[in-house]
Amino acid sequence: MSIADDIFGLRGRRAIVTGAARGLGRGIAGLLAGLGARVALADRDEAGSRETLRTIEAAGGTGHVVPVDLLDEASIVAMIDAAAEQLGGIDILVNNAAMIGMKPLAEMDSAFWDRMQDVNVRGTFLCAREAARVMRAGGGGRIINISSAAALHPTMDGAAAYCASKGAVNALSRSLALDLAADGILVNVVMPHAIAHPGAIEQFREHRLPEPSGPSLDPTRFAVGRTGTVEDVAPLVAMLAGRGGNYITGQAFAVEGGFLLT
Repeated sequence: MSIADDIFGLRGRRAIVTGAARGLGRGIAGLLAGLGARVALADRDEAGSRETLRTIEAAGGTGHVVPVDLLDEASIVAMIDAAAEQLGGIDILVNNAAMIGMKPLAEMDSAFWDRMQDVNVRGTFLCAREAARVMRAGGGGRIINISSAAALHPTMDGAAAYCASKGAVNALSRSLALDLAADGILVNVVMPHAIAHPGAIEQFREHRLPEPSGPSLDPTRFAVGRTGTVEDVAPLVAMLAGRGGNYITGQAFAVEGGFLLT
C-alpha cells in the first residue's frame, strides 16, 4: 500500500451518499467508490441512481441503489437499514441531498418554506440520527453534511428559505459533533457555492422557479476568477471521510472560490 493510499484511500469503508442520482452527489459517490469504498446510492430518483451505479461499476467500483424519500421518516429509516444490511455496516454518511430554490419574500408561501426546511434540515437530521445508530454499534464513523456558503452570506435574490435551511444544517452539525464525539463519530460540514451541475438546473424547472439572480451571478465576486465544479468539492469530502479527517470534527469548510472574500 502506498502512502497516498494509506492517507487518502477508503478501501473497505462503507458509505452512504444521499442525492446520489446526479450532480454533486454523483461526483462524490464516484470518487468515494474510486478510492475503494462500497457506496450506497440513496435518492428518490432510482433511474438516476442506477445511472450513477453504472458509472461506478464501469470504473471498477462497487455500489448499491437504496431508494429514499427525505420527506418520509419511515423511508429514511428503511434506507439506512437497507444500506447497513447490503454494506455490512456504515462508516461514512454524506448528507448531500437538498432542495434548491429561490422566491421573493412577498411571494413565498409557507408550503415552500416548510418543504425547504423539511428536506434540507429535517432530512439531514433524520439521516444522521439513523446512521449514527448503526455507526455507534460499529464503533464509530464519519458524517459529512453538505451545506452551502449561503449559510454565511446571501448568495441569490429570494434565497431566505434556502439560506435559513443551510444555516440550520451548520448549527445542527456542530451540535451533533459534540453529542457524538464520545461514540467515535466525527461530524463536519462542507459548504460549496456556485457549483455548476445539472441537478440544480433541473430543480429550478421542476418547481417552476424564476431564473436566478443576485450576487452569485457576478463573475467578479469570485476571487479565483471562476465558479466551481463537482471536482472542486468531492476531494474535500473524501479527505474528511478518510484518515486525513481523523482529528477534525465540528468544522465547516467553505468551497466557494473566494466569493466570501469580496
